[in-house]
Amino acid sequence: ELEVWLEFRRVLSDLNDEAIVRLEKIIVDAGPFYLEASNDLAYQLAEHHSDRLNEAAAIADNTLKQNPSNAASRETLGWIEHLRGNHEQALHHLSRSIRYLTKVPEAHYHLGILYESVGNRQWARRHMEAAAAADDALQGVSQAKIQFGKWTN
Repeated sequence: ELEVWLEFRRVLSDLNDEAIVRLEKIIVDAGPFYLEASNDLAYQLAEHHSDRLNEAAAIADNTLKQNPSNAASRETLGWIEHLRGNHEQALHHLSRSIRYLTKVPEAHYHLGILYESVGNRQWARRHMEAAAAADDALQGVSQAKIQFGKWTN
């Protein structure tokens, strides 16, 4: 299930605006993957439309409220909070989600970036190492390798 979600997210990131339109349709239709689509819509908005971060945060928050045990939704909200500059909230969500997403390089990448932004180089390095050690085909890995390379030189 995790591998399918990662592949789905990778494909969506390649589509950008087209993905957003498709996800919005799934949500409006309230199909069987409504919550997954809501989570991915929030993520796509945050990643590709910085002017829509508040909208992305509201969608992510609503998605998490409907399924509070979903680590992927918590991770998405944490990343969006980081992008909004709310580092305390971001740390709350990302540090809780990583317990269940230990094999998701993108989650480690996001946590590494967050720790770096708050000045905790030790934890940033730990999470960047975890992200950089993963398969190159996964999202976040190439960015982690670049960032980790800067820190080790």
